[in-house]
Amino acid sequence: MRYIVDRIEAFFAVCEDQDGDMVNLELSKLPIDVKEGDVLIENSGIYEISKEETEKRKEEMQEKMNKLWK
Repeated sequence: MRYIVDRIEAFFAVCEDQDGDMVNLELSKLPIDVKEGDVLIENSGIYEISKEETEKRKEEMQEKMNKLWK
């Protein structure tokens, strides 16, 4: 399962799953360095930050913002 971290609140990361639904994931189960905008991959209950997908997503969002402001 793939998640995008929308925001961090107290003990949870509010994330969007691959179906577009919002879910709360316990911070204690996530990597210590998780932050807003990270792409998380869950495999057998283990969550990892996908550096490649996170960077790709950031680049795509930057391109969209550049087009919007031109």
